[in-house]
Amino acid sequence: MERGISMNDKKLDQMIAELGAIKKLLILMLQHKEVKGENIAKALGISKGRVSQMASTKTYKKRREVSHG
Repeated sequence: MERGISMNDKKLDQMIAELGAIKKLLILMLQHKEVKGENIAKALGISKGRVSQMASTKTYKKRREVSHG
C-alpha cells in the first residue's frame, strides 16, 4: 500500500481558491507599482485582457434610481 498525501475535494478547492486570491493580490500589487499589464500578462502566460479581468482596479458608481411621479 502506497503512503502519500490524501486530500479531499473540498480541501483541494479551498487551496485552489486561496492560491487564486494570492495571485490576484500580487497582480494588484504590481499594478499599484505601475508595472504594465502586458508585462504581467507575459509573465503569467495569459492575455492582457485576462489580467484586467482577474484584478480589476476600476470602481463603478452605483446608479441612483429616479422616481417618476
